[in-house]
Amino acid sequence: MMAEKENFYWWHIGRRAILNSILKRCLLKKDNFILDVGCGGGGNILFLKNFGSVSGIDASVDAINFCKNKGFENLIMGTAENIPCPNSFFDLVTAFDVLEHLEDDLIVLKEMKRIIKPGGLMMITVPAFPFLWSPHDNYLGHRRRYRKAALLDQFVQSGLDIIESSYFIIPTVPMIILRRFLEKFFKSKVKAHSFDIILPKWLNSIMIGWLKIETLFLKIFPVPLGSSLYVIAKKSNY
Repeated sequence: MMAEKENFYWWHIGRRAILNSILKRCLLKKDNFILDVGCGGGGNILFLKNFGSVSGIDASVDAINFCKNKGFENLIMGTAENIPCPNSFFDLVTAFDVLEHLEDDLIVLKEMKRIIKPGGLMMITVPAFPFLWSPHDNYLGHRRRYRKAALLDQFVQSGLDIIESSYFIIPTVPMIILRRFLEKFFKSKVKAHSFDIILPKWLNSIMIGWLKIETLFLKIFPVPLGSSLYVIAKKSNY
């Protein structure tokens, strides 16, 4: 179960460290009102608490109950297309690996913008590069993977000002390509969901270490390759 992996799996730990570092650069205050759209098992709520009071919204009853069992409060049952929150309420709205599951991502971006205060921020992550599409995407219920230019255009259409964007999580790219090679030439019978395998502890630690290096790179310049893509944007003050 993904909610259980959030505490130890390299991808979740490393990604949270990267996103935490980005928000430290971009958020100018600590007492923010934050909404995590598609909060899932609540793993991202843990690091978002470093930046203020966090609410979570999810359309899944299981996700909401899991978050409650972990002691999280301020949970909302609802969809990303119709968020039951007032206009201009939050300082930061996040959606981590959510847009790719939804039919109309532009509508969701506009809905998220609606509830952000003027001058507030939106941060999203999505899976990157259509050429990396694999059975794992089918298993997770993805509708698409994204190129940066196309996603940034949607932010512009939504009336948001881009602050920062980059690909990230480089190691997954050769892993996906290798798997596809093996499936094609050796007719692998590996099940679609098994790409997200549990690594030995030593290898899991190495992967976390690599993503720490990516965190340092991203403080200096965008990364041109990665299996994920992040965008952080601002709602205008007018």
